[in-house]
Amino acid sequence: MKWLIRVTGIVITTVLLCFFIWFAVNNIDSQSFSHAIQSRKTQAALVACMLCHMLVYPLTSIAWRQLLLRQGQSWHSTTLFGLLGTSQLAKYIPGNIAQHAGRAALSVKHGMPLQAFVTTTIQETLLALSASIILGASLLLSIHNTEGLTVYKWPLTILFVGSICIIGIYCMDLRPSRIRPPKAILWKFLQAYGAPPGFRATSKALTIYVGNYLLIGAGIWLISHAMDGATGISYPAVTAAFALSWALGFLAPGAPAGIGAREGIMVLMLQGHANETELVTLTLLARAANVTGDFFIFLIAALFARHGKKGVES
Repeated sequence: MKWLIRVTGIVITTVLLCFFIWFAVNNIDSQSFSHAIQSRKTQAALVACMLCHMLVYPLTSIAWRQLLLRQGQSWHSTTLFGLLGTSQLAKYIPGNIAQHAGRAALSVKHGMPLQAFVTTTIQETLLALSASIILGASLLLSIHNTEGLTVYKWPLTILFVGSICIIGIYCMDLRPSRIRPPKAILWKFLQAYGAPPGFRATSKALTIYVGNYLLIGAGIWLISHAMDGATGISYPAVTAAFALSWALGFLAPGAPAGIGAREGIMVLMLQGHANETELVTLTLLARAANVTGDFFIFLIAALFARHGKKGVES
């Protein structure tokens, strides 16, 4: 079953990547793209988008700290920021596996128990995916130009309901000490995989993850607003497109940092909000801001990892 899911994911990713390459080649206007890059207004928007992307990392480290506290681990947010940031460039190796492997190695090296890392990373992933689906689907309701998305109504509905269920389970106060009788199946599961975050940690982390998508959406919207002719793309539309495309790009096997797959789904979702040339330019510029932000975050996080506080709080 796993191989079937993986093969299906690779096929979908490949199709989206090919679609975006075909779409870009057939619709890119080198003159318009060059004009957009040389515009000071667009350059300022690119810097703003890059900064929005960079802010996600310290915010995510705060959310990670909340999840770790639930597992009995009290870590400095600055230390967690260093662990997050220094492993980000590895996501550009196909499959996103290197990023998580590098993050795990760094975390264990700094003294984090492997079980706590695995538990909180799974919780982080599921909550971030749930936040992207819930926010993206909710924003789509406020967009009038969604005729082309009716075919995705039921898949989005199923994902939305599934995300709500995950959040509901994570809000439960389930800990081994509360399970009676001890050694029950649920007790053994919680002992092995850790307790759910609980309402307090879940609500804090979920708020941060939703804020991350809103923040990056704002950065991409600023780019679209700075481009001549692309100001018709609304903030809800571009934020919904990014949030939902992030989920697919994260899960896409074989696509480094979701490159191509994420842009492909964004183009599909923003069809009708701007012409093809503007959509290609927007997605390429957004990706450029993303990559540049990752590079600077790596440099900053490396300094934090080297000179910041290490290990757990006393």
